[in-house]
Amino acid sequence: MGTKSIRHICEAVVVSYLQGKAELSGLQINPGDSATLKDLPTVAVICDNASPPPELPEGLGNFDCSVEVCVYSSADAPATLAQHRDRCALIEGFLGWESLADLKAAFAASGDAALYDVTPEPVQDERQSRMFGSRIPYTFRVVLPA
Repeated sequence: MGTKSIRHICEAVVVSYLQGKAELSGLQINPGDSATLKDLPTVAVICDNASPPPELPEGLGNFDCSVEVCVYSSADAPATLAQHRDRCALIEGFLGWESLADLKAAFAASGDAALYDVTPEPVQDERQSRMFGSRIPYTFRVVLPA
């Protein structure tokens, strides 16, 4: 196994993959631990947890990684809720099971881990006085190279 954190690998691959989508141009897309200025709209990719799948033996480099794509948009301009939902829908499309082949290719290109499967979880929305936020969670099943 390598010396890189599986959590950082997942974040880096998803960030790079989403940054490469023309439909998301103009959005800041960063890993959650980035110190980069985050003006709205912005997207943060956070891998909060990585643990061995319960049905597989530990120590083989297999992980179920909890990855959240957090989308934040300003609530100050007209039609921003519709724009925010459109951004979320694009991201959900790019990270859903129908894009699994593209995601697997992105992980393979990184050379740091292989992706086996993606499981979408329920989206969670939040609203603050001047901001719309959505947490779009996934479970990524990945393996580190031996």
